[in-house]
Amino acid sequence: AELLGGPVALVIDAIDDIATKAELQVHCFRAGLPLLSALGAGGKADCGCLHVAPLADVLGDPVASSVGKLVRAAEPAGGDWWRSLDQRVECVYSSEKQ
Repeated sequence: AELLGGPVALVIDAIDDIATKAELQVHCFRAGLPLLSALGAGGKADCGCLHVAPLADVLGDPVASSVGKLVRAAEPAGGDWWRSLDQRVECVYSSEKQ
């Protein structure tokens, strides 16, 4: 937010590295920044299978599963703060089977 010198309307995540993607999600959540995260939609051919939904509603996406595990592990004290993150992070993903 400081880099841009003004309020941030939306952070768009197109990061391929799972650990970095998880770190960005946690940072945006803690900073109150809206985030749209691209998950495992790359390399898919059927545009009718593209979806936008909160992270909590993404099913069958291996990237979402991997990121979710890292996000939940990011809070050493435990708790369920990540459930709020799962509702606030919007994701683009594909339900197409390979």
